Order: sequence, then structure tokens, then C-alpha cells
Amino acid sequence: MVSRDQKARSSAAAAASGLTQGNKPPRRQFVGMPSLIRFLLVNAAAGFGLGFVVGSAFVQARHGLDFFVEKPLASAMIIWSFGAGFAMGMIGSALALISDDSRDS
Repeated sequence: MVSRDQKARSSAAAAASGLTQGNKPPRRQFVGMPSLIRFLLVNAAAGFGLGFVVGSAFVQARHGLDFFVEKPLASAMIIWSFGAGFAMGMIGSALALISDDSRDS
């Protein structure tokens, strides 16, 4: 149970900070991650994942599974290039497909 003394201290602290029961503290505008950063990360990760799968299939089809073990740096560079290219393509496509509400009316 809260004593009168504790209530008086909390109300005095609220009054000192400019807060009373009638006015609430201002809300923070950016509670989580900004929407642009989230948009870029989601699309880049999805594109890189798709590129990783395609790059892995390309290396396996072109050179076989032994290439991953014999030349891991070369296979990683090929897979990374597919991933980066697909990530940039996915971000560009997503940016191009954003609907512009001002043109609708």
C-alpha cells in the first residue's frame, strides 16, 4: 500500500517536472526503427537471400559440390556477387513499386 508521504512525494515530483494528472508527457515520435531503414533492411535481406540461393545453385551446377571445398574463397565471392546484385535489384524494384498517393487523385 502506498502511504500519504509517498503520494505527496510523487505528486511533488510530477509538479516539478510540469506534469499533472491533466497533461500527459509527450509521446516519442520514433519508438522503433524508422520505416525507411526497416524498408531497406527487409528488401536487402530478402534479395540477398534469394541471390544466395541462386548463386549456390549456379556454383553447384557449373562446378559441382567439390568447388565449395576446394576453393571456398572463389565460391564465396561468386555467391556474394549474386547476393549483392539481387539485393540491389530488390531494393530498386521495391522503390519503383511504392505507390504514390498524390498521383491517385
